[in-house]
Amino acid sequence: MTEQENRSSSNLLILCLEHAWEIDQPNRAAAFPPELLKTWKQEQLNEFDAIGGQGWILNSEMANEALIASEHIITIADSVLGLGGAGGNSRAAGGGGGGAIGTNARGGGGGKGGDTHYYGDPIDLSLFDYKLPNAEHPGAGGGGAGSENENAVGGEGGGGGDRFVAKFSMSELESDNGPLSVKLVVGRGGASQRYPGEHAENGEDSEIHFITPDGKTVRSIIAKGGKRGSPGFALPPTAREANSTDIESGLNVCAIVIAEVIHPTNSLLNVLGGAGEFWKYPALPADVCWPTAVIFSLGYLPLGLQLTFYIVVDDPNGYEIFRLPLNVTKGTERLVANLTYSIAVQFRANIAGVWCLRILSGDFEFARLPVEIRIGDA
Repeated sequence: MTEQENRSSSNLLILCLEHAWEIDQPNRAAAFPPELLKTWKQEQLNEFDAIGGQGWILNSEMANEALIASEHIITIADSVLGLGGAGGNSRAAGGGGGGAIGTNARGGGGGKGGDTHYYGDPIDLSLFDYKLPNAEHPGAGGGGAGSENENAVGGEGGGGGDRFVAKFSMSELESDNGPLSVKLVVGRGGASQRYPGEHAENGEDSEIHFITPDGKTVRSIIAKGGKRGSPGFALPPTAREANSTDIESGLNVCAIVIAEVIHPTNSLLNVLGGAGEFWKYPALPADVCWPTAVIFSLGYLPLGLQLTFYIVVDDPNGYEIFRLPLNVTKGTERLVANLTYSIAVQFRANIAGVWCLRILSGDFEFARLPVEIRIGDA
């Protein structure tokens, strides 16, 4: 069934809790085939039609009252609620989408499964049915992150990696100059999110190269690694991203700074050890924490306007590894309406080089701060 068919009224059979539970037991599926359940449903409908107007007539006002009441009777207390999607549960499978809870919340979609490629004669795939030592499936996509709040959106599940199944004859492993050597590169598995706003890491590609005695590569097989799940997020229902009209009204990011300590108080910004050209770590990978301050100038924007910005970090290769929303509200009609936001930007740095901290909204980049990460004595 499609999701729509599964959730439609034509697929609804109303039962008491006891018998609903009994029918749903997997080991009893044969005792309750779909044809029998459809017969029961039709008998229910026939009975309802037979008694006619003896029941209550439900009007729109009563239905609306029932809907409103149902929103407030669900309570979860003293429980741990996991909203994150699960990683793929078979080789090259896509990850599950993240859940979301709250008014107008929407769960994330599942990730696309990876492609399977075959080379040579058919192989019994059960010979390769294994898991990694940590019980994860190789090449599976990561789960999307969960989210909780009004208008929350769960993260998308990551796509599964490619899978190659190959069988070579001995003659294929020979060259004119002698037997081929095989170079195997096993890609590192993806890593999960560690800090709010940080993206999970993609799995690396795995490679097999066939090399002649004189060092020439005559054949390569590359299986793409599984993809990370995306983070979930929740935005205020009245917020929107910036547009060109806002910029014409004076919207701007006056400053962005990272420091050892940042403490905004009243109209002052206290900074200790800020505006450095580089951050040095004894070794990589390392956990990075950048206390960050962003100063917004709201110009002549209307009072009460809510705008959503994103603070983003790109690694030296240009890949986005961190994204966190900043919701800015103009709450005063002062002649100078500047707002300072402080936030801890935390992520895992794997490589040295020039990283980039950016402030984005809509189609615009409002600020950019390059920061070098070096390896050396702290």
